[in-house]
Amino acid sequence: MNDFTILHLSDLHFNVKNNVLPTLMNNLLDDIAEQAKFIDNNIIIVVTGDLIHKGNYEYEASVLKFFRTLSKIIGDKFQDIYIVPGNHDKERNAIDKMILEKYVFTANDSTARKFKAKYWQYISYAFNKHLKLVKNIYKIFYKKNFAKHIIDETYGVNVTEIGDIRIAFIRLNTAWACVGDKDERKLKIGLFQLMDIYEQYESKKIPSNKELKNEYTITITLAHHPLNWLDGREETRVQSYLLSNALLNTDIYISGHIHDRDVINFHNTTHSLNTLVSGIGWPDSENNLSSSAYEHTYSWYTFNLDVNSIDVYVRKSDKAGTFETDTSIYTRPLFKEEEKIAMPINENKTQAFLEISTIKGRTTKVAYMTTESLIWMKSYMNIAIKIKARLNMELEKIRKQAYEELAGDINSENLMDFLLGGDSTARDELLMSMNKNDDVINKEFDAFLGVICRDILKIIEDELYLLDRKKHDLRVHFRKLYFEENKSVYKKLSVDCSNGRNGIGMRPINGELIMAAFETATPLIASVNKSICRESINDNNKKTDKNQIWSDFITMIPQFTGNEVKYRDDKNNWKSIPWITFGVTIYSCIDKSLLYLMDYYRFDKLVTESIDEFLWFFPVARESFDKYVKTTGKKYEW
Repeated sequence: MNDFTILHLSDLHFNVKNNVLPTLMNNLLDDIAEQAKFIDNNIIIVVTGDLIHKGNYEYEASVLKFFRTLSKIIGDKFQDIYIVPGNHDKERNAIDKMILEKYVFTANDSTARKFKAKYWQYISYAFNKHLKLVKNIYKIFYKKNFAKHIIDETYGVNVTEIGDIRIAFIRLNTAWACVGDKDERKLKIGLFQLMDIYEQYESKKIPSNKELKNEYTITITLAHHPLNWLDGREETRVQSYLLSNALLNTDIYISGHIHDRDVINFHNTTHSLNTLVSGIGWPDSENNLSSSAYEHTYSWYTFNLDVNSIDVYVRKSDKAGTFETDTSIYTRPLFKEEEKIAMPINENKTQAFLEISTIKGRTTKVAYMTTESLIWMKSYMNIAIKIKARLNMELEKIRKQAYEELAGDINSENLMDFLLGGDSTARDELLMSMNKNDDVINKEFDAFLGVICRDILKIIEDELYLLDRKKHDLRVHFRKLYFEENKSVYKKLSVDCSNGRNGIGMRPINGELIMAAFETATPLIASVNKSICRESINDNNKKTDKNQIWSDFITMIPQFTGNEVKYRDDKNNWKSIPWITFGVTIYSCIDKSLLYLMDYYRFDKLVTESIDEFLWFFPVARESFDKYVKTTGKKYEW
C-alpha cells in the first residue's frame, strides 16, 4: 500500500526575472510543503512541460530557485524527477513550418528514419535551452550520481526502481510540431519517435538488480499535450502503441497544457489507459478569462500497486491565490468526503461486478457495482458476522439443554465434557448412547432450524433498517422433502416472516429451482433463472392478497453430510435429490442487492457450517427425523 506518490506539476509558466518567485509560486510551494507531510516516502516529481512562459529563458533563474526550494521541501522523501517539454519551452524559428511541410504521416520505418536523420537536428535546436535548464534542475535533485541521470534528448525512457518495483517512465515530446497558438488537432508525434522509444523500452527491461524480473511493474507515459491535441491519425497510432501489451503497454498517461484537471479512461478488451491532466496555467497578469483570479491546479497521485488503485488529490488556487482541495472534480459523495478520487490503475484487472449464479448450461449473469452496492456490501458483511456469532451462541444453549435432558439417561462422566466442552475423546461411544434418545436429538434439530430462521430474519431486518430507516419485509425458511404418490414435493419445515405472515402462502412445490440449485451446488435467484420458475412466478402473479406477493427469492441447498436422498423414479431410474432446502424471500425490489450478495458470498456455506456444527454433536438420522416431524403433527398452512 502507498508504494509511491507522484507530484504532478505542469504549465508553471515562469515569467519573472532576477531570481524572484511570484506570489503564486510561493503559495504553491507552501501548499506542497503542507501536503507532503502526509506522504511517507518515494515521491516522484513529474513536470509535464511549459517551465517558462513564451520561450523566454531570461526567467531561468526564477525556475531554478523554485526547484531548489522544492528539493528542500521534499527532502529525503525524494525518489526521482522527470521533465518533458511543452510548447512554451520551445524557441520558435523560421524553419518550423518548412520542416512540418516535409513531414509525411507514414507507416514505413525507413521513411520515418530518413525524416529524423534529415530534420531532427534542426528541430532539436529549438529545445537546446530547455535541455540545459532541465539538466540544471536535475543537478539540484541528484547531488550524487548526476551523470547517471543526464538526458540528451527531449524524449526517451527512464526506469525508477523501488525495492522490487520497476516503474517505466516514457517521456514523449509532443511539442516539437508546435508552430503557433492554434495547434489543437494538428500536432505530430512521428513514427520515428515511437520507434526510438520502443527500442529503449525493450532494452531497459533488464533490471539493475538481477534478482528482479525482466519486466516493468507499471508503465507511465508523460507528455505535455493531451492525446486529443494530436492529429487524428497520429492520435490513433499513439493510442495503439500505448494500449498494446506487445508495444509500450502503458497504464497511465499524465499531461498538462490545457490548464485544467481531468481524468479520462481509454480501454480495449485487453488493456486500459488512464489519463491524468493538471496544470498551473498562465500567470494571472496575462490570463484573458476575466478580471478575477485564474484557477491554478496541481495534483498528487498515490499509487497502491498491491490493490490496483490510485488516489488522486487535486489542489487548486482560490481567489486569494492560496491552494485548497479542488472539490469540483469530486462528483461522488465518498470522493467529496475523503477529498480524493480513487480509481483503478488497470481497469481490465478489476471486476466491477458480482457474478450471479445460473442454472447449468447457462452463462453467469452479472450485477455491476455502484456506490449503493458498496453500502449494501458493508451491511452484508455485518449480517454474516452477526449471524455466525448468534448461531454459535444458540448452539451452546441447545447443547446445555440437551445435556440436562440426557444426563439422567446416559451414565457417562464424559457427557458433560463432550456436550459442554466439545471434548471428542469419547464421542463415538457417547453418540451410540445418545442415538437411543433420538426424540431428544430430533426435537433439538427441529428447534435449531427454527432458531436459524428466526435469528437470520431478525439480524437482516435490523441491519437493513440501519441503511435507510425503513422496515424491510422478508421470509426465511427451510423446506423438507416428502414423497406423495411416488413423487417428490417440498413443504415448509421451519419459517419466520416479517409482518406476521407466518409462512402463509408457502405452497408445496415440485421445485425445479431446487433441483437446479442441487445440481449446480450454488444458490439460485428466481428472477435470474426465470426459465425454470414459470410456475412459481405465474402463481405469484395470480395472488389477490398484496401481503403475499413476493418480489424475488433465493433458493440454496445446505451441503451438510446426509442432505441427499436417493430414490427410484417412475421409470425405475435412481435419482439423487436434496432432503432439506433453505430460502430467503423478499417482498420489495429494493432488497434485490441482498439476494445478489447472498449468492456471490455463498450464504449457503454459512448455513451449512451452522448445521454441520450441530450435527457434530447431534447426528440426525433422516428416517427418524421424518417420522418425528410426521408424528409431532406439525401443521402446514398453505
